[in-house]
Amino acid sequence: MALHAQIKLRDVAVSRIESDRRFPLKLNEIQVDYIQEMFNIGLGDAASELSELVQHEVHISVPKFTLLTRDALIETLNLDPDSEVMTVSVELVGELGGNGMLIFPTGNSLSLVQTIVGDTVSDDGLTELEAEVLTEVGGIILNQIISTIASLLKVSVKTQLPVSNHTSIHNALYQN
Repeated sequence: MALHAQIKLRDVAVSRIESDRRFPLKLNEIQVDYIQEMFNIGLGDAASELSELVQHEVHISVPKFTLLTRDALIETLNLDPDSEVMTVSVELVGELGGNGMLIFPTGNSLSLVQTIVGDTVSDDGLTELEAEVLTEVGGIILNQIISTIASLLKVSVKTQLPVSNHTSIHNALYQN
């Protein structure tokens, strides 16, 4: 199961998804490697924290960094714009502002919750409690990534509480 991590900044999606359709902003190889490594460190910290929470080893795949437009992200994920997704997002305030968002295709979000709380979760969809679990896990992942980036860049950033939303991929990316 792949987690699609992204930080949404106005009309740019910073994503770990590799694609041939790149955002017109040009970064050199060293800049891309540095950004990718910041995400890697943050995800490693998140995996450690989640491992402690669930008392099992958690593996999160190494990210591949690519700048994509919102439309290109939808295309790269191979989703119809009306496809339903579960998102977990946090607002960033401070020297770095914006929104951090994890996007879970609906089937993947259910699968992730079942992995964390056990097979007691119904295949019929997420209950309120299960959505809270996903929000908590997403908040841990996002806050670790954001905290790592802020620490490495030596900037002050605070995040608001994580918020989950069940919506279409198009609405998730274009509501802000």
